[in-house]
Amino acid sequence: MSPSTEIKVGTFVIASAALILGGVIALGSGRFFHETQILETSTRESVDGLQVGSPVKYRGVPIGEVDTISFADRLYPGTEDNGSSEFDYGSPVVIRMKVRLDVFGPGKSEQFTKDIERGVEKGLRARMRSAGLTGGLFVELDMADPREFPAPALGYMPDYPF
Repeated sequence: MSPSTEIKVGTFVIASAALILGGVIALGSGRFFHETQILETSTRESVDGLQVGSPVKYRGVPIGEVDTISFADRLYPGTEDNGSSEFDYGSPVVIRMKVRLDVFGPGKSEQFTKDIERGVEKGLRARMRSAGLTGGLFVELDMADPREFPAPALGYMPDYPF
């Protein structure tokens, strides 16, 4: 065999092995086999340190990850500007979270996501928490006093449970 043929065969073998190993890791993690539901929250605070893929936890238990971070006027155009052509500097930041339905057990998962409005009435709130020394943030869902922390009034109708 010539040296160029050996290089081609070696490259092919290494690339094939890497693809197979990557596939085994991806399938072994089970990440693609979980049914998920999108939940949405918004804040007027800075989300510096929060990233797509950051964890979402419910009372400390990992239940999903951040799927989208954007501004309300981008995701819901024309809902808050009242016809004004000026830039809305106060547009809230919308955070969409992909929540795994298998975490809560059979039957309870659908109740958690479909009845989220009742949870919000009882005090379910989302807040950004520090992930430690790294400076990264994650979204924590937890119960709070609804009188002390009232649910925010929205200037738009969310596409997902809020």
